[in-house]
Amino acid sequence: MADIISDLLNEMGIEYKFVREFPIADVVVGNVESQVRSGSHIAPQKTVSQFRHQMQGGAKFPPIVLCKATKEIGDGNTRFKATKDNGNETIEAYVADFGTLNIRRLFAGRINQQGGLRLEASEAKALALEALEEGTEPADISLFLGVSLSEVVKWREEIEGRRRLDGVLSTAQESRLTPSHYVRLNAIKSDPVMRLFAVLVADAGLDTKQASKLVSVIRKQRSEEDASHLIRTWTTDYKPQRAKVKAGLGTKKPSALACIGLAYSNLNKRTLREYTMEINGGVSDEIMRQVSFINEFSEQLIEAFAKVEH
Repeated sequence: MADIISDLLNEMGIEYKFVREFPIADVVVGNVESQVRSGSHIAPQKTVSQFRHQMQGGAKFPPIVLCKATKEIGDGNTRFKATKDNGNETIEAYVADFGTLNIRRLFAGRINQQGGLRLEASEAKALALEALEEGTEPADISLFLGVSLSEVVKWREEIEGRRRLDGVLSTAQESRLTPSHYVRLNAIKSDPVMRLFAVLVADAGLDTKQASKLVSVIRKQRSEEDASHLIRTWTTDYKPQRAKVKAGLGTKKPSALACIGLAYSNLNKRTLREYTMEINGGVSDEIMRQVSFINEFSEQLIEAFAKVEH
């Protein structure tokens, strides 16, 4: 691991020096925001205990990596904690001049991918998104984090999609869009067209597969005006679905009133033609039963509304 650490510092062009006996008391444990691992993965107690006993048995561990400017740990939280718990007063360390927090976090992410506990997908993505915001090239991020270039490019498209829609959607509309939605929406080059379509996607609750198909159609339009007209047409076509989404139907917590209203509406629409056809040929017992049910349901609904009003 020691060779991997120094090799990576050299490869990334980070200046550093090796200190054989760095005072434990001078080491600063960075806050969670400065770490690439989630809180539960920073120096987990079980691993610390294993390292501590291995050290007591004579095992040698790689130096930790410290940030020159702040003396914060850039890599080696678990090794540091085990050394400190053993009562040692010094620890071997590479003191590195990272220059920026972004470079330091990218280094920590890559060293974890190469020789430590590999980053979880969510941790790698969070680090990549941060690096992309800082202007780091996708190819460099792919190399540093050991994730595919295509995946990093998707993350970049997601960031760009979110940026282009900043301030356009309500909180409720944003909650209906996934990262994949933003990737697909960003494929629309015109900002006005993209924003118009994003509102439709959110309001109608379209999944990414549906959105992708419509994006393909939008991109084939000859002009921005043609694309906008097409989206407005779809907005009309999706009016019933948009109404359901707005009412909370199809979600985990639809409103009770929305469910009642939709049930009554669907019952009428679904059976009206059937009633007409069967009445013309003679009223069956089943039709009479359904009509009676509708009548009873209506009376109960009116009674419920009256109670709410009072």
